[in-house]
Amino acid sequence: MSDWSAGRTTRRVVAGGLFIGWLVALVLPALTINIGRVPDPPVLAGWEILRAGALSIAAFQFGWLANPLLLLVLAMLAWGPPWRSALRVSAGLLVLCTLDTLDLFLRPDYYTFEGAHAGYYVWVVVNLVAAVATFVLTSSRPKVAEDTNTSKATIP
Repeated sequence: MSDWSAGRTTRRVVAGGLFIGWLVALVLPALTINIGRVPDPPVLAGWEILRAGALSIAAFQFGWLANPLLLLVLAMLAWGPPWRSALRVSAGLLVLCTLDTLDLFLRPDYYTFEGAHAGYYVWVVVNLVAAVATFVLTSSRPKVAEDTNTSKATIP
């Protein structure tokens, strides 16, 4: 049952490219969160949000969980056994956790959120592309029917 629709090399290249995109998102400035209500709040890089983001779960902001889910999806896509169901469920949860970060824009005062930057947008795109790629790369290809046309004339 190791019949994947995309080849192992294709899956590894896609997973590797998305992992590099995630690393780029960690280096770029991502969010401005003004916890102390200071006049000039600092812009946090993606790695700073990754480091302290688990604390946001207490505020019912589950977007941080997209990071370990992304790494799980990429690892399963690149090296894991072909557990399509588990991979697709993980990709679906990745989408839900990523979209949960849109709550920052809906309730900025609650999260003391003041703005998103390039790192945040790269992170969102990487997560959503990873989920779509998972579904595309694990979808079943239709079997090509063999040509059974016997109407060809043969010359003796």
